[in-house]
Amino acid sequence: MKISSRREKPLAYRLLAVSFGMALCCGDAKPTSNNSGTITTMARQLESPAFIRQATFGIVDSGASDNCKPQCIALDRIVLRNRSDAPITNYRLGLVIVFADPKTPAEIHTGNSFVLTKTIGPKQEKEFKDNLVPLVDAAPTIRMICYFVAEAQQANGRIFAQDRDRILKCD
Repeated sequence: MKISSRREKPLAYRLLAVSFGMALCCGDAKPTSNNSGTITTMARQLESPAFIRQATFGIVDSGASDNCKPQCIALDRIVLRNRSDAPITNYRLGLVIVFADPKTPAEIHTGNSFVLTKTIGPKQEKEFKDNLVPLVDAAPTIRMICYFVAEAQQANGRIFAQDRDRILKCD
């Protein structure tokens, strides 16, 4: 498996929102475009106890997965930040795929739930590098991929689950 990463100058977010005609996955994150032409970003999640503070994206060549023909977009690394006063014991990431054809509805997918062997303490962050979310085919029909925290469980028993409709509307 060969992973390469090419960063281009970030696009202005407002330009992105205007070009899509909606504010899907809006927020503080600066979207970047990889060599497939697909924009990758993170959603702003003000109500979530945890959020993706930083992410690294890459291109995986064919052979890494059956759906990589010829390449896939991978979420290589994240820094997950706990903004709450309770430790985070497990989390699940999600992603929204926005298609170039405005008539094709966006798709939401979730990855596996990860039980943490060492919790993320209050107001702390932790880096993760493996098996974050499924690979996404770098097809020209995909315009944007937006990553978000789909679920977060805290040591006090509280469970946050992102409202999927809300992530699409970016409320």
